[in-house]
Amino acid sequence: ERLVSANENAVIILVRHAQDSDDYDGEVLKFAEAEVIVTLLDEPTPSSGSRREVFRGVINAPTGEFTVGDADTDTVVPAHAGLNSVLVFVDSQVPPDDLSPDEVWVDLLPGLAL
Repeated sequence: ERLVSANENAVIILVRHAQDSDDYDGEVLKFAEAEVIVTLLDEPTPSSGSRREVFRGVINAPTGEFTVGDADTDTVVPAHAGLNSVLVFVDSQVPPDDLSPDEVWVDLLPGLAL
């Protein structure tokens, strides 16, 4: 019942499921897509108003890597070695009860920068 769950080792973010689509190509269902954008920052950026924060926490990335993935594939992106402050955002137009957004932004900051 939450968009984001986390502990010190992982962050789980719910996004739109590939089969959550009403778009067909003829008789074949076209898979929906969700995008997770991870940004490595040295300091927080000012809020633009176009994104709404849905989570703030800390994760440990001892190797300086952060893996983003789903059941089919994953991608390793850079993180700060050790503790990372994690901020998760959705588009400000996404209703608070929407647990399957199309786009999610994850900002990684060094240590306990929050």
